[in-house]
Amino acid sequence: MCKIVAILTSPRRDGTSSVLADAVIDGAMGLSTNLIEIHSINKLNFIKGCQDCGECKDTGICTYKDDILPVLESIRTADALIIALPIYFGLPCAQYKILEDRMFCFLDRDMESMLPPGKRIVVIVSYKYDRDSAEAVADRIESDFIKTFKCVPFGKIVCKDNGIEELRKEKTTIQEAMGIGFGIWKA
Repeated sequence: MCKIVAILTSPRRDGTSSVLADAVIDGAMGLSTNLIEIHSINKLNFIKGCQDCGECKDTGICTYKDDILPVLESIRTADALIIALPIYFGLPCAQYKILEDRMFCFLDRDMESMLPPGKRIVVIVSYKYDRDSAEAVADRIESDFIKTFKCVPFGKIVCKDNGIEELRKEKTTIQEAMGIGFGIWKA
């Protein structure tokens, strides 16, 4: 059994990055007993960025009480993470940035990860206009999870947002996402 946590940071639940995350999840479900958790950052009512209080540096647990705490706990206990986000102005959306900043709680005072190593990471990035920026963001996020949190890369998808109907007609990218999910199930 594998605990797979999908974190959707798009403000649109039916956006391209979210639909592709759903396809990875569908592939991961297979005939397995995987536990799947889905968190939509945009649906959280009360979240703030990291307050840099430093209280987490001994425990690895953020002490600021808001709606993102269950998401952080899911990340801590996950075997595999699916991070899905759109690109706005060549950068990750604000919802992803808040999540990223709050993950500071997983680093000790020496900036070493307090997460168990070996979590599988899947990064999904959608974009409208600039593929190069989207690929650079996807590469940076994957690299951060690998270097900082000792995750294992398991898949990366960078997809142009031409609308959901076009994505479903094209099928190749959704099949790729399902294949990545199937790989998580088999791993």
